[in-house]
Amino acid sequence: MAHLGLARALNRLSAEGTYVRASAQHVPVPMRASLAPVRPPREFAFQNLALLDSLKAWVRERRVAFEQAPLREQVDGDRIQVGVEFRLFAQLPESAKMDPGSPQSRRLYAKLKAIARSVLPKERPDTRCQIEPSDAALRLRPETHWKPEVQLTVRVEHRTGHLRPIGRGERDCAEELRRRLVALGAGSR
Repeated sequence: MAHLGLARALNRLSAEGTYVRASAQHVPVPMRASLAPVRPPREFAFQNLALLDSLKAWVRERRVAFEQAPLREQVDGDRIQVGVEFRLFAQLPESAKMDPGSPQSRRLYAKLKAIARSVLPKERPDTRCQIEPSDAALRLRPETHWKPEVQLTVRVEHRTGHLRPIGRGERDCAEELRRRLVALGAGSR
């Protein structure tokens, strides 16, 4: 029942005030005003197809996309890859204000963060997947015809010794994260 935590998070963060079907009996979970941290599910096994369908619909509606890039650092005069960075983007609705601090922008970021948490791979002893804090800015990119987007960044790197070259654990974790994002319908840009 790990997917219920995500459903509750999405219910709390729903900008439209709608319900997400969160149980096998399709009983709506009422929204709560609290934005307390929600522990994300550690496995990407959605037994509740209605929840998975609602996530996919939201990803399509907000045109969620991601970019994957190497995370490089300068070590002893050489540039080495120390991890992988994923940047997730979700478009603001046409009716939303172009203000990164607006309630709509914050809700969009929070919902994107809940989805990112749901697709993070299972923790490994040597690898860390970390969601970076919001920089409270909107992005305008030519790929989306300059439509405003909220960005969320996920870094995959060594758990200890940040300046070590990327290893198999980080590569496997990054590949799993990419596959899960594609499975939800997020486009790769």
